[in-house]
Amino acid sequence: MFLFDNRVMEKYEDVIKKIKQGDKEAYNTIYEDHKKMIYKIISYHSNNCGDFTLDTESLFQEGCLALYKAVFTYEPDKGMSFSSYAFMAIKSRINTYIKRIRKNNSECLSLDAMENIDHRSAMSSLYVSENPVAYHRE
Repeated sequence: MFLFDNRVMEKYEDVIKKIKQGDKEAYNTIYEDHKKMIYKIISYHSNNCGDFTLDTESLFQEGCLALYKAVFTYEPDKGMSFSSYAFMAIKSRINTYIKRIRKNNSECLSLDAMENIDHRSAMSSLYVSENPVAYHRE
């Protein structure tokens, strides 16, 4: 994880207070300090998910959303530095995003997997005879 001394923790506590009060420029400080962390977390994941490739920009956007949410849910009195908390929040959100994408993609059929399905159950029996290949040839 990330180890920071008390000065860094206090720095982020002040910045977080400013963000919660509506200071939009204060978020840029946290964003710039944690941007490399988001890319590092993304680099742990393989971009190849079978029949499709993960979009790095989408993963980065999810990481930025997690960082923004971490600002508002961080509690300094719990004894954890903000950067450690943000790391766990970002990693969790990116993992959830990847799982959701993989699940949605697995529900789609690959053309390579078409040999293994029962065509009669996949197509309406009103329009398809017992042999779907013969039907399509007609």
